[in-house]
Amino acid sequence: MTGRVGNGGKGQLPPFEGVISVSPFTFLQPPAALTAATRLSVFHWSQASSDRFEVQHLRLPVTVANDVMTVHDGHLGNPALGATLEGKIDLSQGHLDLRGTVVPVFGLNAAPGRLPNIGKLFSPEAGGGVLAATFNVSGTAGNPSLSVNPFAMLLPGVMRQLAK
Repeated sequence: MTGRVGNGGKGQLPPFEGVISVSPFTFLQPPAALTAATRLSVFHWSQASSDRFEVQHLRLPVTVANDVMTVHDGHLGNPALGATLEGKIDLSQGHLDLRGTVVPVFGLNAAPGRLPNIGKLFSPEAGGGVLAATFNVSGTAGNPSLSVNPFAMLLPGVMRQLAK
């Protein structure tokens, strides 16, 4: 974790601006949907496991103000599956308001988004891909609600941003 901490008000967390980076790490007993999406990767299906999901990188640029953490253009993944993440987490109440994309076949799918000058047409979100399902996480940290829109896969790149 790198960043800078400001002076905070009494009874709340001080302001913070920085980046949380972790690599590599493993999710133990990942959700079945995550394992199924990993199996979609032609080149990495053999790495899919219902016991673990290995992440090669996690990068979350964050700010904290008034006990609310805001994630800006976060991304995580491995060659088989990637994801983007942005939104707010109320640290005092545990409320979640996050959204992002899940990018299957990440190594191949994300490549057009890295093209100079035209990459944003293929992948408008940092760390995204040409084809990606969108998701939202809401509720509380103790009882989160996940909704996935797999039909967003039918809308490549910039069209997916218009359909949010």
